[in-house]
Amino acid sequence: MSRLTGGETAKDDVNRRRNLGFFFDQSVARRPDKVAIIDLFGGRECCATYRQLDERMNGVASMLARLGVTPGERVAMLIGNRTEFIEFFFGAMRAGAIPLPLNTRLAAGTLDEIIVEAACALAVVDPSSHRDALAIAQRLPLRQRLLLGRARARDRAQADRRRGQRRR
Repeated sequence: MSRLTGGETAKDDVNRRRNLGFFFDQSVARRPDKVAIIDLFGGRECCATYRQLDERMNGVASMLARLGVTPGERVAMLIGNRTEFIEFFFGAMRAGAIPLPLNTRLAAGTLDEIIVEAACALAVVDPSSHRDALAIAQRLPLRQRLLLGRARARDRAQADRRRGQRRR
């Protein structure tokens, strides 16, 4: 296991400050338990603190790397107005990837063209965001496809409660 020298640590800090994926770092440091996002997707309120959001964005970055997304590759995001949009947008940048947020009101053919022209390696698709979302994901030349589900708010809330109980 190698140790970072002072120069390498300083270089990491500079790179981290230059990466928009770490936009929330100061908020996480100052007020980690403050609510960062209130998500009303699916008709249920789900809150996430800056610490939780930071953990999820790191999780997305790690997952993308495990799926083979490399720095500089594009990640298409066909996601509606929900917390996962923020998690994938900033998480992709943390992994060095380029998030490509897509307007969910565009026609399917237009979305196809954008994703193909951008040469996206992966697409994150929220089936509830566009009536043709699944068909778009299936027919495009992508290495990977991730589908978001509806149960996530309940599952995430349960996981957050378990984490909170362990901290006490």
